[in-house]
Amino acid sequence: MFNLRKIAVFGLLLILFQQVLSQEVVTSSRIRVESGGSVPFNINSYKKYEEGMSFEYWTRLSLSFSDSIVTGTETNVSTATWKLEFKANTISMSGDYGGELDLDLISIKLFDAGGNNELGEFIEEGGDEGYVSLSDAFQTLIKNAPQGNFNDNKILITYRIGQGEKKLLNNPPDYFTVDIIFELSKWAD
Repeated sequence: MFNLRKIAVFGLLLILFQQVLSQEVVTSSRIRVESGGSVPFNINSYKKYEEGMSFEYWTRLSLSFSDSIVTGTETNVSTATWKLEFKANTISMSGDYGGELDLDLISIKLFDAGGNNELGEFIEEGGDEGYVSLSDAFQTLIKNAPQGNFNDNKILITYRIGQGEKKLLNNPPDYFTVDIIFELSKWAD
């Protein structure tokens, strides 16, 4: 009888352990660029060189994030939230003729673009008039935002160069390019 009890307890533990192991977390995060995938800062006048320039509401992104827990045939949406970060792909902007510019000459500011989720309260504000300067390390732009699809989460991005605290004056003329990486991932459960 005692051995039968041990076997029953062991069998029950084995079934419970199998249930725990069969749980799977399925996370899906996607970014869709709806407009403004390239920002052409064409500094071709002294005024632009002196005052800088901006592209207001230039890029429109739709963000889809879902996080579910699958147990057997049952799927439950988790309470996880998401974050959006950005960074440059290099340590400086490289020019076609060998010039280099500091990344923090470029800064961006995010705005809610009217999706079903109001994202305004989740957008992080930067220190210079709400702008966040570009760097080679990830910086958080949105955090703790609710799950949703492309219709739920929409943002607009304004870009500027040589405005605010950093100016273009005293930097070499050249044709500069830089790749910017946006990353959408889980913030918290």
